[in-house]
Amino acid sequence: MPDIEEFLQPISEASPSGEDVRYEIVYDEIREARDADPLRGPERGGPKEPDYRDARKLAEDVLRTQSKHLQIAAWLAEAWVNLEGVSGLTAGLDLERRLLEDFWETVYPEIDEGDLEFRVAPLEWLAGYLGPSLRSVPLTLSGFDSMDFQVSRDVGTEEACEGDKEKLKERQAKIDEGKMPAEDFDEAVVESGKGFYKKLIADLAAATQSIEALEALTDEKFGQIGPSFRTLRDQVEGLRRIADPLLQKCLELDPDPIEVDPVGEEDAAAPVGDDGGVPIEPVSRKDAGVRIAAAAKFLRQDDPHNPASYLMIRGLRWGELRKGGGGVEPRLLAAPPTATRTRLKGLLLDAKWAELLETAEGVMATPFGRGWLDLQRYVFTALGGLGSEYDAVEKSLKGTLRSLLVDLPELPDLTLMDDTPTANRETQMWLREEGLLGPLTEEEQARLEAGAPTVAASGRDVAERARERARSGQPEKGIEMLMHAAEQARGNRDRLMRRVEAAGIMLDHGLAPVAHPILEEFLQRLEAHQLKEWEDPETVASPMALMYRCLDQMGGDEVLKEQLYLEVCRLDPMQAIHFASQEAEDDAEEVADGGPEES
Repeated sequence: MPDIEEFLQPISEASPSGEDVRYEIVYDEIREARDADPLRGPERGGPKEPDYRDARKLAEDVLRTQSKHLQIAAWLAEAWVNLEGVSGLTAGLDLERRLLEDFWETVYPEIDEGDLEFRVAPLEWLAGYLGPSLRSVPLTLSGFDSMDFQVSRDVGTEEACEGDKEKLKERQAKIDEGKMPAEDFDEAVVESGKGFYKKLIADLAAATQSIEALEALTDEKFGQIGPSFRTLRDQVEGLRRIADPLLQKCLELDPDPIEVDPVGEEDAAAPVGDDGGVPIEPVSRKDAGVRIAAAAKFLRQDDPHNPASYLMIRGLRWGELRKGGGGVEPRLLAAPPTATRTRLKGLLLDAKWAELLETAEGVMATPFGRGWLDLQRYVFTALGGLGSEYDAVEKSLKGTLRSLLVDLPELPDLTLMDDTPTANRETQMWLREEGLLGPLTEEEQARLEAGAPTVAASGRDVAERARERARSGQPEKGIEMLMHAAEQARGNRDRLMRRVEAAGIMLDHGLAPVAHPILEEFLQRLEAHQLKEWEDPETVASPMALMYRCLDQMGGDEVLKEQLYLEVCRLDPMQAIHFASQEAEDDAEEVADGGPEES
């Protein structure tokens, strides 16, 4: 749980609460960091997910060094809930209460001539708007939340539908839609273990106490206009109603030992924490695994660029695979539920790199992480998408994965307990591309040379960083980055795509003659290798649209332009509409500037 004491020290002796940051840039930066914008267009970087790590860092810095502000503290509480879970809620509530108690005279928002409305507003926000964050609190070690629980109960178990063909048909239809069956959630509960649920229930109880303490203080300070915490209390109690039976299920499978003589057996009992809750020392192997996973999660969220937390859980799970000293024990190759596979694939397709990494690492901490090598591909794809700050993590994990495959070279060819492969075809190819599994097969090399898709997340990241350089007024640096990435690319396909991305920046900055030979090379390979049969239509259409723009800027072949336009319309109509609209805007600007106009 976050330590709130560092945020309760006066900013200065003369001004304990510092300055009002309501109209400072940092206030808007925090609001921007925590906001989601799923409809943001591609010209602004595409859909935006909340960045709670950034919001947390900014808010903590403000409360520590600039201002004691209740809205900043409320946003920090939201970030803590999303990063720390229920314990983050408790810390956030306690921080708000202590700010009111310790800084009442000076805390922001200020009291306006006796009017408390402005000061109440952040507390009302805190009491009423944490619902989505609480619904996302993990209820299993693998990251399933209360929404997953409700969906799984709606789908139900196959056993409950036995003998009723109509119910079985309805259930299967829901599963085909990607909904989680109850068996998958229940299996994740068992894997999480009783220690996980004991801590969760203790955290929920502490959060309830913090709600009551803050509500009592606000009633005292604000009277009739004080905020109501009923909704927040009901949401916490709702999680408790889910968690209690989950703990009971775990206790049925793994009962606590009966204490025959709790007084006389003191030396034999595991030491208990200061709060009388969960014992300090693990009480079973499963409990120890849960604690390692929890510690790794804390370290990962505290410092996501440090390899230590990632190596911890791999040391645990891959150590279990190596235990026999010979081949892999088949029963250790636990298969992940369908819902877990679907969730990870969805995050990959949506390019939600931070969420993909966090979810994948949560799965890595479970027995599913032992031998399911597709999971490692998801992790490395996320690391590549997150950028160079994660290079140390990527390098460390690649080394430990290589070591695992040296010790257990047969692992990629084995099957999990549900008879699915430990490494599907895409993962096998990725392992070979990365030099972790020997050379590419002739078929895989042919796919690379012909232009078949590869993971190449790091390439996407280079492209984004290059575009950022161009937007910041350094297009030559962005072009240089992409051309260097092209030189380092493993296959001809990736090499060509990096060069095409560089050509896009060239066109944006009036360098059509330089971009032309690059795009011409792409069109030649398009025909020679029949890339339209391998690539997604959007991937092929994008360079063709660039060539259209290039010819337009240079006054090139009108017949070829028309052919390109029609082909882009067929492959990716939205892209054709976009650059046609852009051309119309350019013509309008030219007319407005006094340029040539058709009569």
